[in-house]
Amino acid sequence: MDRKMFKVVIHASDEEALTNLLRQRSIDIGCTGGIRQHSDGSFTVQGYMPESNIETLPKAGLDIKVFKDVSSTSQKRQKEIPKGDRFADPKKVPSGFGRKE
Repeated sequence: MDRKMFKVVIHASDEEALTNLLRQRSIDIGCTGGIRQHSDGSFTVQGYMPESNIETLPKAGLDIKVFKDVSSTSQKRQKEIPKGDRFADPKKVPSGFGRKE
């Protein structure tokens, strides 16, 4: 199992080519805003994919930028998550990064 995940940004002039790529490859674009069209008519999508799949991406007609290994950042951030039940005591306001109202 490939454990390293990388952030990628794919830029294409053809929306159909970009859509076909997303259908054929293991690129997670959930919660990234999906495909965006620019004023010049080109398209961009941001996503996350396993390291092993990056080398198999077709290069023709696409500008692919690989930004960083998000796996190590994710593992560091998971250490910030408390292990206990923040809602166990109904008289105590849970602590954390959320906005208090």
